[in-house]
Amino acid sequence: MVWLVLLSIAVAVPTVENGIKPDGKPWKIQFEETLRIDQEEVVDEALWSGPSQVVQVDSKGNITIMDQRESRLIMFDPNGKFVRQIGAAGQGPGEFQALVHFQIFEDDSAYVFENQGAVTRVTAYSPGFEYQWRKQIQMPVFPRHGIFSPDKRWMATTVTRIDGQRGREITKYLLVSCDFEEPAFEIGKELLHWESISLDPAKINDSNHWAEFLGERLQGLSKGYNAFAVFDTKGRAYTAKADAYSITRLNSEMKPELTFGRKYTPIPMGQEQVDALVLPIRESILQILPPNLQEIISLNVVRRATELAGFPKAAFPIAGLRLINDDTLLVIHSADPATRLNKGDLFDSEGRFRGSFEMKDNALMSMVFRNGYAYTVETDADDNNFIVRYRMTIRP
Repeated sequence: MVWLVLLSIAVAVPTVENGIKPDGKPWKIQFEETLRIDQEEVVDEALWSGPSQVVQVDSKGNITIMDQRESRLIMFDPNGKFVRQIGAAGQGPGEFQALVHFQIFEDDSAYVFENQGAVTRVTAYSPGFEYQWRKQIQMPVFPRHGIFSPDKRWMATTVTRIDGQRGREITKYLLVSCDFEEPAFEIGKELLHWESISLDPAKINDSNHWAEFLGERLQGLSKGYNAFAVFDTKGRAYTAKADAYSITRLNSEMKPELTFGRKYTPIPMGQEQVDALVLPIRESILQILPPNLQEIISLNVVRRATELAGFPKAAFPIAGLRLINDDTLLVIHSADPATRLNKGDLFDSEGRFRGSFEMKDNALMSMVFRNGYAYTVETDADDNNFIVRYRMTIRP
């Protein structure tokens, strides 16, 4: 009996419960803009486009952004001048077909992540974006998006697979052990699991089937079926799910070592916010469908799908995680899809809530931190995009 008590004490994970207000004197975070690159004013060779805004920075301050439309990366120098293009549309070495994400590591090496259907591959570059290799990820599921730990040992990824017998699509958010020298990756930890119906080819012209299909897909938003993970330079991971204000820090072997969160006042979500979430999804679907099917995905079908999804009256408490440094975690507490106003919460290395701040134009959603600066892509009310660099200071 004593042994069991000692064992339970040994495996207990410390938990920090924070109130609505910060612990102690609130930290102050300041952003001073030092560079702004206007998407409409760059030379033609440097114009970027695509639904995903991903920006990364190397140790010299060169800024690289993903251009999904032209299947390439675009690099600017620290003064905002166009430097070069990395990759192009194609199937050869150093060429891309379906860009999803890319990542520059502390040593300036880089991974580029692609996914198209059942094919997921990673292209590796040495510092300076010199091509090294390209390999396909082998797993029993299909990775759709991947973020790697600084030591490249782990990948946080959203994966899917179709269960044909049940007509279901299964989605999971996983932490995967990575070794590109091995024939297949190993699943280390599952953070999220949910299912929706798969599209039935026999009902492709049935608007009711589309409403049901889209309604279940939208539950990823309406039920908070989303998870997040970020890695620090010590090999640890911070993980969270959208529907609960709770963050778990995992050690380098992906075992829980700390859990923390905070109380909060729910943020209302009205029809304006729901429309801002749902209508762009309809537009993205229309872009890939032939004209005869585009007529089926009417606004009425989308409205029915939205009703089936059942959106809540309050936003979920977590919209993303970012690490400012190994000692400071940024939790994106709110990302209003209608106003583009973002709210961030700061936590120290012990899980204590230290302060909050707001930024406009969805600045937090693509923000990265390096060399004392914050870099992001901001989108204004007219859907114009800007790469912005801020000098950042945090003062306890």
